[in-house]
Amino acid sequence: MNEIPQIPAWHHFHLNYPLEVIQALKEGYQADSKSPNVFQHWKSGLHRFPRAAKAELFNRNDYTDNLIFTDIARTILGTLPLMRFSQWMRNNLQMRVHTLREEIVQGTRHRAWLDIEAHRQQAILNASLYLFEYQLADNAVIHKVGRTTRTPEQRLKETELDLEKATGKAVIKSTVLRNVANCGHIEKYALYKYSNLLANIGSHTEYLVLDAKSLKRLKAEFTTLTNNADPFNKAERFIVTGRWKYEEKRLAASKRGIELTQRESAKFGRPKGSTISTDDFLMKHSDIVTCLERGRSINQTAEFTGKGRSTVKRVKAAMNKCGKNEYDCNNPR
Repeated sequence: MNEIPQIPAWHHFHLNYPLEVIQALKEGYQADSKSPNVFQHWKSGLHRFPRAAKAELFNRNDYTDNLIFTDIARTILGTLPLMRFSQWMRNNLQMRVHTLREEIVQGTRHRAWLDIEAHRQQAILNASLYLFEYQLADNAVIHKVGRTTRTPEQRLKETELDLEKATGKAVIKSTVLRNVANCGHIEKYALYKYSNLLANIGSHTEYLVLDAKSLKRLKAEFTTLTNNADPFNKAERFIVTGRWKYEEKRLAASKRGIELTQRESAKFGRPKGSTISTDDFLMKHSDIVTCLERGRSINQTAEFTGKGRSTVKRVKAAMNKCGKNEYDCNNPR
């Protein structure tokens, strides 16, 4: 195997663009402008961008004819909000796994590449993202952004010792300001975005010295993450649950089972007569029926009964089939 490939926006933030393109992009960014997301082409000529890079880094506003930075460009510049970066990063991580799985099927990649990538992504996605605050004996206030799979309180105690050792000063107070589950993939970008506020503490690169305005903005971004983060989809659950470790064996076992059934001329599916009638099915899930008849939504019913949404949907379909649905079908989901 060749050298393990780095993950863009995790191991680096040039996102594999040439140095001259990165330099031109930064020269065309004006933070103090009234429109900071508009590329200042008069400061950095468009001729410095190859056609493919131009299409990926800019969108043209048809009304003003301005070039607007895309999420890719804003990631490079460190100006993309954490919430937007989270969505962008999760999409890119999924695409990396999808591409690898296709290449394995085509025979152009070894299965080991997927194992390495999945293991890295599982560790990143399963971790929580935290924001800690420390007050030192000299009244200096330090903040830390990081990720952990332990409880934030446990991690806080560990970092207190690290900080005291690195600074030679006692930590007289420490606080967990924010903690967002399953957002470890944002850690590196958050530190990159606030890199101009890094604390000068030896070789440590995860401590920040934030002024009141920057702290307020960072806390607000963490709150936005907490309130708006989407749950993992099917492709992401394939990684975070560790299913990637045994998927190949599961598929092989399923294939052997099908071959054995066909060889012995057996039948697939449930044995004849093993299914229950619609009335018995509704009786079995009478708690769901009661919730639906009282006007609860599918999500509310699933949460109240502790049963899956798919089960609730089957009960609802059975109620509609036999005319027992007495609640408003247009009730918001």
